[in-house]
Amino acid sequence: MLLLLFSLICSFPWLYTLARYDAFNPYNDAFIYLTQAQWSQNHSFREEAHPSGYYPALTQIKVAQANRWPMGASFLLAWVQASFGAQWSYLVFPAVICVPLVCCGLAVAGMIRFLTRGSWSLCLLGGAAVATGLNGVSFGSTHGFLPQTFALALAPASLGLIGLHLARPGGAAPGKWSSALPLAVLLAALALSYHAILPFAAGAVVLAYAVLLFRRHELRLQLSWLSKVGALTLVLLNFELVRLFHSLPTWAKVVVGTPVPWSPARFLAHAAGFASGAWDPPVTLLGITLLSYAFLLLMLAASIAGLLSLPKKMPLRALAPSVSFLLVAVAGFLYFRYVTPSPWQQGVGQSWSQFKLSNWASPFLVLLVAAGCVSFARFHRWSRRLVTALLGAWMGAGLCWNCALAGSRTAPIRQQTQSPSPFRYYQYVRDSLLQVRKDDGIYLAGFGGAHHKHRQMLVYFLMDYKLLSDWSDDGYLVGHLPVEQRVLPLSEALWVLRPVPAGGACEVECLPPNLQLSPAGTQVTLVGVAGGYAQESDRSGWWRWTADTLAFHYRVRGELPTWVRLRFTYLPAVKRRRVQITLEDTNPPLSIPIIMEPGWGTFVSQPIFLNQREFRVRFSCDQAPERISSQDPRLLAFLIKNLVIETIPPGQGGPRDRAGYPGKNE
Repeated sequence: MLLLLFSLICSFPWLYTLARYDAFNPYNDAFIYLTQAQWSQNHSFREEAHPSGYYPALTQIKVAQANRWPMGASFLLAWVQASFGAQWSYLVFPAVICVPLVCCGLAVAGMIRFLTRGSWSLCLLGGAAVATGLNGVSFGSTHGFLPQTFALALAPASLGLIGLHLARPGGAAPGKWSSALPLAVLLAALALSYHAILPFAAGAVVLAYAVLLFRRHELRLQLSWLSKVGALTLVLLNFELVRLFHSLPTWAKVVVGTPVPWSPARFLAHAAGFASGAWDPPVTLLGITLLSYAFLLLMLAASIAGLLSLPKKMPLRALAPSVSFLLVAVAGFLYFRYVTPSPWQQGVGQSWSQFKLSNWASPFLVLLVAAGCVSFARFHRWSRRLVTALLGAWMGAGLCWNCALAGSRTAPIRQQTQSPSPFRYYQYVRDSLLQVRKDDGIYLAGFGGAHHKHRQMLVYFLMDYKLLSDWSDDGYLVGHLPVEQRVLPLSEALWVLRPVPAGGACEVECLPPNLQLSPAGTQVTLVGVAGGYAQESDRSGWWRWTADTLAFHYRVRGELPTWVRLRFTYLPAVKRRRVQITLEDTNPPLSIPIIMEPGWGTFVSQPIFLNQREFRVRFSCDQAPERISSQDPRLLAFLIKNLVIETIPPGQGGPRDRAGYPGKNE
């Protein structure tokens, strides 16, 4: 029951966001992992993706294949989607990302319990502060950093296990392979989730084992155990090692993110959960910066006092890997702040890397602070009450702030969709396009600038449709598209989808009110056919025989008035035929007589003026029908084959054509 309550508390910011806004924010890196998981429902990752400007969602698969990204988090998302039979990975993303939040909290709480032997309630309170605070763990989860969130659960668990073996060398049974398996599983999962953190974790392990340099017998036992861990990890990773060695240099060189012009104190406050992240409104834990920093100093003081009271022998070694990770992170922070030049005009050094390191340091810093506070609670009765209040305020204030920030975090998707349920909005858009063939081509117009994240989600929900747009302003897509397909012309699409103000006119009434679907130019589509015999077809096209009359019913989409031209092939039955072509429901009605000579012929009309949404083209013959063979009992007059209503580009029709010329036989 206590574990269930703990899980609900750690997941509460997400649960509140979903209950209050029926949405989460996918306008970030979540788009990458949602697309990869969705694609994986019908494809093996070994199947090479071929992205193009027409199917831009495939860029997110191709970039992972080309750069050998770790795919563990995306595969887990895809597996959960398939296991529950969910149609969209969007539906299971919240459940999946809550798993590492709970696991990270449990790992921290377990380490606190081992170090302090404090009550489980206080230990779990400290662990919950990781998942609910204004720190890097909760920030990454709410801003789509799925692999990083798993890494920030697996890294503390892995280093914590190493710490336990450091603290209990005899009880760890270093000679048995079974004792190495749990850590090997954690390290393999960490490598499969997020490569970038591995060098820092490895540096922390090396630094932590420096405490055994003067205890050679114990060091040999530990290294023997670590060698077994390494061997099992290599077996579990197998071919993933190739991807690992290829991708690590790329991760080390790439410059991503945005400038974060913070002071070192602000980075420390964020790592400890006392200040919001880079893309959130700038708030502090208690609402007032000085008061929040004073609260942070009070907790640090209580923590230091508690840590100094811990046993000086074995149990204290359990903290060595976590402390070592913080030291390595601090060294990296100083390097990126004072050695690496800034790629932006603001901020000191490579500020995004500094921010990333403060995110990675969060679970380890929370562990130290919470462990010290729980240890401090053993001093007196009043100290226990003080620590309970401090940990409760730390966790509770962070929980409240994450719930309060849910509105601003989901505002972009709610504003773009103008819907109380963004998922249903996108599902509604897809369902409304059932009348559009997937290979027709839909041009996404007017989605640049502030709307390009909206366009990304349309790309996700319409990933099996042929889509066209100017992709040059989308950093997630453009770098992975062929150069000649980064800007696609409207002329290649049959439909145009564009954002319009709520309540704007819409050619397809079932679309949401802030999207308009219209033909690309003017389109004339066939509604039905009356008269004649059943349609026949072969590789050359379709045709219909009739004994007297054929009537084709058409509907016009797009701009009116317009100019069109009739084009068709004909064949009279046996002899020469006089056929009258009548355009009904036009203003004015138009009649065109033609003579069908024996044999196949083609007719092309002169430009015809149209100003009605619907019209009929009727073919009629007043001559008696005949049988064309003894095997065919039908009475036939003529056939019409491959009738096409061609729209004429502006400037190629004219007022003198309004009455319509008879046309010509070819």
